[in-house]
Amino acid sequence: RDPVARTSFRNIFGYALASTAHWDEAAALTDEQLRDVERCRLDFVIPYALLLHAMVAMGRRNYEGCSSQLADAEARAGNTGDLAALQMVTALRGRALIAQGLFDEAVVQSDVDMSSVTRSLRGELLGVKALALSAAGHVQRAVELATESLEASVGIETVINSRCALAVASLTRRQHDAALEHSAVALERALDTGMIESFVCAYRGCPQLVVCLLRRRELQDPLMLVLHRAGDAQLAASAGIHPGEKSVFSLSPREKEVLALVGQGLSNAAIGKTLFISPVTVKVHVHHIFEKLGVRSRAEAALRAAQLHRD
Repeated sequence: RDPVARTSFRNIFGYALASTAHWDEAAALTDEQLRDVERCRLDFVIPYALLLHAMVAMGRRNYEGCSSQLADAEARAGNTGDLAALQMVTALRGRALIAQGLFDEAVVQSDVDMSSVTRSLRGELLGVKALALSAAGHVQRAVELATESLEASVGIETVINSRCALAVASLTRRQHDAALEHSAVALERALDTGMIESFVCAYRGCPQLVVCLLRRRELQDPLMLVLHRAGDAQLAASAGIHPGEKSVFSLSPREKEVLALVGQGLSNAAIGKTLFISPVTVKVHVHHIFEKLGVRSRAEAALRAAQLHRD
C-alpha cells in the first residue's frame, strides 16, 4: 500500500524485465508505474520510468523513441539534480548509439565527470566508452579504458561492454583467438545472468562479434538463444546457421568484396578507401547486397559474410 515501496519494486522489476529482453512486460509495468506516480505525485520516480521505456524502445529497435525518452528523462533529472539518473541516461544513450553504429557520437557523449559516480556505474560508463572507442578504431585507448573498467566493477553491464570492447580491439589487431575468448566471456556472462541487453546492443552495432563467436561450434546454440530472445533470429539465418533460400553466391565479385568488409565492421567510407571507390558507390553496392540477400541491416549482411567465408 505504500506508493514509495511500490515504485521502488517496479523500478527494480522493470529493469530486470528490460535487461532480459521481456520488452512487452517491461513496457506494461512501466506504464503502470507512470500512472501510479502521477496519481501519488512521486515526480522523482519519473526519470527512472522513462529510462525503462527507453530500454524497451531500444530493444525493439525504435531508436528515435529511445532518444526521445532519454531526452525527457535527462531534462527531468536535471531539473531535480538527480545525478544517478543523469549518469544512467548517459550509459544507456551510449549503448543505444553503439547499437546504431554511431560510435563517434557515443564516444563524445560518454565524456562525463565521473568524480561522483559509484564504482559500479563508473565501470559501466567506462565499459560503454571503451566499446565505442574500439568500434571507432581507437584501439589502444579502448583497451586501456576496458581494463580500467574491469578493475572498477564486476557488474554485468561492465563485464559485457568491456569484454566486447576487448574483442573488437582484438579483431582489429587480427588476434582472433583473443577476440573469441573475450566475446565468449561476454556471451556467457549475459546468459548466466539472463541480462542480455548490453550484449544485444554490442552485437547490433558490432556484428563482427557474432561472426567471431560462430567460429566455435559449441557457442552457436547459446548465441542463437540470445538472438531469438532479442528478436534478432534473422541474424542466425543470415549467418547460415539455418541457411535460407537466398545465397551469398548471387552476389557479384565486387559485392562479395564489399560484403566481406561489412563483415569486418567497416563503415562505407572505410570500405571505399580500401577498395579505392567512392562512399556513394559503396552505398549502392550495400543496397544491392541487401536486396539480393533479403537482409535489412548491416548486422544481417555481416553474418552472411561469415557464411561466405565458411562456404
